[in-house]
Amino acid sequence: EPCEVLEAYNQVELTITGDGTHLAPWHTKLGFQPYPAIATLNSISPNGGMIPCLKSRSAIPWYPIAFIEFQKDADGKVTREGPWREKDDLAAYDAWAVSLIRDSMPSFYILSTEEARVPTPLEEADDKLKPYFDWAQRFVARSESCHVREEDMPGHIKYMFDECEYSSDYSPVLHRGSKAEASWLARVTQDHVQRVHETLELELECELHALHKATCPPREVNSFRVLLMRDARMTRRPALCVVKLTCWDVLSSSFDSATAGHFKEGQRFQVSLAHITHLGFVLSSSAIDHESDAHAEKCLNGPPFRRLACVRQLE
Repeated sequence: EPCEVLEAYNQVELTITGDGTHLAPWHTKLGFQPYPAIATLNSISPNGGMIPCLKSRSAIPWYPIAFIEFQKDADGKVTREGPWREKDDLAAYDAWAVSLIRDSMPSFYILSTEEARVPTPLEEADDKLKPYFDWAQRFVARSESCHVREEDMPGHIKYMFDECEYSSDYSPVLHRGSKAEASWLARVTQDHVQRVHETLELELECELHALHKATCPPREVNSFRVLLMRDARMTRRPALCVVKLTCWDVLSSSFDSATAGHFKEGQRFQVSLAHITHLGFVLSSSAIDHESDAHAEKCLNGPPFRRLACVRQLE
C-alpha cells in the first residue's frame, strides 16, 4: 500500500538482482552516455530472478489462449484443472450451466404424491393478493377517472387503506370516500401489490443465490497466453535471447486487435516487474500442440494465483 517513505522503513524489502542488467562502460562517469540505459535479456542468470523493466517486441503468438480452472473442496484445498483449449473450457462451462439449472429446479418445481405441480411462491403470493386486485379495480371504478397528483396525497389516505386491510372489507370505505379519495386508494393499493412482488422476488433471488453457491459454486477460471518475446532495442549486440512470456488474465487485455487476448507480430510492449523461473507452471506438449523452438528459451511465469508482469503497449 502507498505510504510515506520514512514511515515505510520497516514495511519494505529491498531486492538486488543482476537479471536484465549489465555493467555501464567506464566512460559513463565522465558524462559520455549518448543513450539511456535499457535493461535487456542478455544477462539473465540460469536460476532466474526478478526483471525490473524490459522493452521487448512480441514475436509470434506461440500458444493459443488457454484456461485453468481452480476448484475448492469442502476442506478449503484448491485443485487445478487444465490447461484447456477454448473449446474444452466452453464444454466445461456448458456442463456447469446444466448442473446449475438442474440444482435450481427443485426450489421452483416440486412434484407431490399425485404428480401434480406445487404452485411457485410467486403464484402463491398472487393468490393472497387477489383481494387487493379486486380493491384496486373497484376503487378505480369509484373514482370515475378522477385525476390526482401524487404529491397532493392527503395523510388520511393511508389510514383508510389500513382500515380496509384490518377489516378485510373495503365496502364501507368505498361508499364513504369521495372520488378523489377512491383514486388515491387505487394508487396506494397498486403500490402495495408492487412492493410485495418486489420483496418476494428479492427474497427468492437471495435464496436461489445461496442454493447455487452451496450446490454449484461459480467457476474460477483464469485465462492466459504464452508469447515469444525478444529485445526490441539493442545497443551493440543483436537480440539473440528469446523468452516465453506468460500473460495471465489475457482476455481482459485488448491492444490493436479488436479481439481481446490477441496479439500481432511486431507489436512493442513494456514488461515490468516480471519473474523468470524454471520452476513455475509450464505448458506441456500434450496439453497444447506446438513445434520446438531452436532458440535458447527461458520460461517467464510463476504461481498462477497472481499476475506475473505489467504489460503495456508502446507506440
